[in-house]
Amino acid sequence: MRTMLLTGLTGLAALAACGDGGPAATGRVDVSFATAGSAAAPGFPAETYEDDAGNVLVIDSAAVVLRKLHLQRASADSADCESADDPDECAVLKAGPFIVMLPLAGGVDHHFTVAVDAGSYTRAMLQLHKPTGSGDFDLLQDHPEFAGVSVRVVGTFNGTPFVYTTGVTDVQHTTLDPPLVVLDGETVALTVRVDLSTWFRTSGGDLIDPATAIGTGVNVTLVHQNVIHSFHGFRDADHDGHPDA
Repeated sequence: MRTMLLTGLTGLAALAACGDGGPAATGRVDVSFATAGSAAAPGFPAETYEDDAGNVLVIDSAAVVLRKLHLQRASADSADCESADDPDECAVLKAGPFIVMLPLAGGVDHHFTVAVDAGSYTRAMLQLHKPTGSGDFDLLQDHPEFAGVSVRVVGTFNGTPFVYTTGVTDVQHTTLDPPLVVLDGETVALTVRVDLSTWFRTSGGDLIDPATAIGTGVNVTLVHQNVIHSFHGFRDADHDGHPDA
């Protein structure tokens, strides 16, 4: 089955019931992606940032490739959840690889709804993925621009166009506080928010020219770390891209 680009497409993934000799209680999780960024002008769906030095960064599009998106119970072992054999304590929300086009200007996009075992989940795990092998054939056939690329950003820096790409890979865990509680027969909303405003910045808040974070540029490692640590998951009943109070 061909891998599909996720741009608000609603799909359905199933999770096998626990092997306890009887049917497991199940609920559903609505999964959305959001950005924490600047408010765009009407009709201009882009992120625009400025720093104290007068630098201006505009992000016109941003996409990430994910291989896995899981939920973990408090009792789950992280290494087990990352393996091919997922225990009952780990709910598989999405098995990829799949591309997520991040909504800009603080937007929220619903992506899919998943049936999971009822329970309390304390962490979300996602894996940034660099498509290269035979398992990525369908994705790369449809989107060759992602060959060896896990993150792709298009925009301008001080008016000069750029295309930032990286093959950074990482398994990122985010704590769900409060836990995401899934009750039998009920649906809860999980939002994964990506803070684009941190990607091309120093720790002091100065903007970075994305061209300096490509190849052997001086800011490659800094931007890699910024990207990896920009993902946060939380319950979001009103789908506004912010944690529930």
